[in-house]
Amino acid sequence: MKKSTPSLLKIKAETLEDIEIMSALLQDALVPSVGLVHDLISETFTMVLYRYHRASSSSTPDNNLRIISHLHIPKISHLQRYSIDASNPEEQLVLLTLSQERDTLVFTFAGDKALRLITCQTPLYLTDTETCWPTVFTPHHPAI
Repeated sequence: MKKSTPSLLKIKAETLEDIEIMSALLQDALVPSVGLVHDLISETFTMVLYRYHRASSSSTPDNNLRIISHLHIPKISHLQRYSIDASNPEEQLVLLTLSQERDTLVFTFAGDKALRLITCQTPLYLTDTETCWPTVFTPHHPAI
């Protein structure tokens, strides 16, 4: 049986409300530490995420997917990592929330880990790729 690709996201977040919606969409995403890329020359930041997608209210593996997504922030001036080992390429982070505090974006991960990005008030861009796969690893809380 051929699996259909879910509707792919392509979102631009500019306001606090947009960021709250993006946070809900990214909750429980898996983030490989090697997928956190801060380009110092262009002052951009990109995050690769394996976003959780619940295709329906059924919790069968066929309906629960992970989709590779990219989050791009075109202008940041500073990045701070808290308890994230940048030298460990095998570290997997679980994204809990994304929030904004003035000119700072805060990514909070499980295990008391976080990223803080000082931005220049530019939008965030989230884009899904067509790569997805069924997963049996599902969040253990109600969907937002």
